[in-house]
Amino acid sequence: MPKITGTGHCPSCPIRHLSIFADLRPERLANIPFRPLITRYKAGETIYQQGERADALFTVRGGVIKIIRSLPDGRNHLLYLETTGALIGWDSFLEEHYSQSAIAVADAEVCRLPERDLNRLRHADLELDNAILRRWITSLRRAEDRMVDLSTRKGNEKLAAFLLDWCATAPPGDWVDLPLTRGELGEMLGLTVETISRFLADWRKRGIISEEHRRIRIDDLPALQRVAAGGERRRNN
Repeated sequence: MPKITGTGHCPSCPIRHLSIFADLRPERLANIPFRPLITRYKAGETIYQQGERADALFTVRGGVIKIIRSLPDGRNHLLYLETTGALIGWDSFLEEHYSQSAIAVADAEVCRLPERDLNRLRHADLELDNAILRRWITSLRRAEDRMVDLSTRKGNEKLAAFLLDWCATAPPGDWVDLPLTRGELGEMLGLTVETISRFLADWRKRGIISEEHRRIRIDDLPALQRVAAGGERRRNN
């Protein structure tokens, strides 16, 4: 079961620089009229469910969250992943129901921002309203970029681009946790498990990447960048 571990203190939050409150002046932070609940979720637990009333946004404090859409035939489709600093649950601004579900892939911690309190604060603080609008636009642009990538990139390019993005914040040559199965990767990128496995096996053999249980390391960054840029279409497709 999810576990409430306390309430957030925005002025001293260790990820404030990544949050919607990043640019607020200290005196504005001190006047935030609510304390967001901090909740921990174990892998597989649901933060919010598609179809539920959308009454809050959530800031990811740590861990990995997968955003999925349930289809009419009962299948679930993994849309994308969110990590530390992400804001999820945008449907709450429309006062509707969540159009997706958010599920912890690995142990995660989130701050719950009640929609009613957050909207009241937005209307009273133009700086915060602008900050939220910028994050919303950024989220929409990222969704557009994902759609373009899925529709225009070749299979090996999509996988290489995902790995580059996923490992971007890690020091070169470091191992990075990748808590997705082959099936989940394929579901998100529109590829079969067999195709994912074939590309990864080829890149391991050529010394481009290394893999161990749920972890990955980029050993030849320029080579993987060439794949993502479309330099190996004939070889792999």
